[in-house]
Amino acid sequence: MKRDLAQAGKWLTGAAVAAILAYVGIVASISHAMLWPFWLFAGIGVPSLAAYLCWRNLPLSAAEPPSAPQVVPPGGTETAVRSASASRDAATSQASADHTPAPGEAALGGGARQRSTGTDNNVRAAVTPGRRYRYDVFISHAHGDRDLIARVTERLLRADISYWIDEEQITFGDPIASKIEDGLRDSHFVLAALSPALVRSGWCRAEYGPILHREFSGDTSRRVIPLSLDGTADENSVPLLLWDKMRVDFTNEQSFAEFINFLKNSRK
Repeated sequence: MKRDLAQAGKWLTGAAVAAILAYVGIVASISHAMLWPFWLFAGIGVPSLAAYLCWRNLPLSAAEPPSAPQVVPPGGTETAVRSASASRDAATSQASADHTPAPGEAALGGGARQRSTGTDNNVRAAVTPGRRYRYDVFISHAHGDRDLIARVTERLLRADISYWIDEEQITFGDPIASKIEDGLRDSHFVLAALSPALVRSGWCRAEYGPILHREFSGDTSRRVIPLSLDGTADENSVPLLLWDKMRVDFTNEQSFAEFINFLKNSRK
């Protein structure tokens, strides 16, 4: 509205100036016959040009509707900012609730949170300050022990321990050796599931061998931890190089609980 009034004021001012110049020009052209072409141009041409320029400044379309005033909630700008932040947090929480964890992922416990767009427990180690590894343990086992290993992974999930295991991380078409190498690199500890089948498995030796070699070289930041599946420990189920290592006994509740606490404390 103010813009329209200003434009109209300019037009009226230009029209008034044009009328005055036209009057002066006509009178002067009559009084000075010798200079009538000049005064005629001054009285008609100049006012016409002024009127045209004023017309060009007028808006050719309807005035834009006034914008709606911004409503600020009680409490001022700070309250508005908090309200917008709460809306974003609610949207993020809804996206997290809609996420379906992939196999081998444990549910988040306590107040732990992941990246803003997911709840993948297996990446907690990669995004939590002070953590270097994506998985707490890499499970090295023989396929003949699948049933017992399924019970182990179930316990790890309930305890909020992230793990890497080939059945859940390798699928059709994947490069097996490369996926195993990635899993070893991203895991803090290697959990060797002791059994006669493990002793005979070349794949298992290839999995825990590099980490064991680092231990022998003095690097104990990562370790191979033997896991007794059935509580027995004899030369048929324990590889020679793992014989003197302290083992976890899956059949002993206290032993396994201490192992879980060890893994959680190792995250710090």
